[in-house]
Amino acid sequence: CLCYIKGSHRKLYTSGDLKACNEETEGATCVEAQPGDAVIHSARTVHWSRKSQSSDRERRAVSFFYWAASTLGNNWPGKPREGEQHTEAVNLNIDSVKGEAALKQLNRDWVQHDRIVEMFRKDPV
Repeated sequence: CLCYIKGSHRKLYTSGDLKACNEETEGATCVEAQPGDAVIHSARTVHWSRKSQSSDRERRAVSFFYWAASTLGNNWPGKPREGEQHTEAVNLNIDSVKGEAALKQLNRDWVQHDRIVEMFRKDPV
């Protein structure tokens, strides 16, 4: 089970804030991933998983990180300045109709939850 905090990529968190996050945290959403699923999210998105319930298998995952050339250096766009609260979102111009159709085509149980589709409709980023 993967857990996310909606909108967390737009905020700054202290290590104490992160340690306090759980499934009851405001905006927390949990989804079940199936073997072979690909999960894509901003590196700034607060996310975690529950402890593995398997006693005979280890959890395996592969992570890839992409940083555009514009993010390199000390003054990358969107970098919060010291003492500044980062609240602006980047407009990605997502076609929500196509995005919702793609979401429904995933054929996963969690996509069938009205809350997931409604969350995407309200804020596809």
